[in-house]
Amino acid sequence: MRAGGPTEPVAFHFPGDDLFAPLLRPHGLPIGNLTSQIWANAVLTPVDHLLGSGLGLGSFVRYCDDVLVYAEDRSRLEDAWRRVRDLADRLRLRLHPDKCRLHRTTERVGFVEFVLERHGGRVAVHLRRSNILAFRRRMAKLRGERHPERFFVGVRAWLAHARHGHTRGLCRAELSRLVWTQ
Repeated sequence: MRAGGPTEPVAFHFPGDDLFAPLLRPHGLPIGNLTSQIWANAVLTPVDHLLGSGLGLGSFVRYCDDVLVYAEDRSRLEDAWRRVRDLADRLRLRLHPDKCRLHRTTERVGFVEFVLERHGGRVAVHLRRSNILAFRRRMAKLRGERHPERFFVGVRAWLAHARHGHTRGLCRAELSRLVWTQ
């Protein structure tokens, strides 16, 4: 069955594939497909079970196909990575070769448009600087339009996203910078 839109060309084989398998199986879901988040949750449930129950790593976060796994012991993380990679092969999925990496728990880590940073026993969640700058550019472009609805919808949408982090002061500061001109 083919996905509803264009998909990436496939140039790799999974264990057990014959020569023509990449030609017969399209890769992934089209970008922007509204069902992609639902499919990611359905397809990656076995990964959740492996990390949470199978490996006893209760400290992990997954949003769609983005996963963060926490452990103090590097060898335990490397073992988890190998086992997730093996499970992904069995599920006919592949881990992104450039985005899968190990970090110390003291390092800042980018995750789903946020930056996570550990401070003692807690994790601070901040917006990426590029996200804040993009918001400012969008609002500057929308400022002064004849119909202010798009401006205010944009502000509310950004605030809804930003509030998923520790951003109360940032949101307050950005709101104080906004001025509607007509």
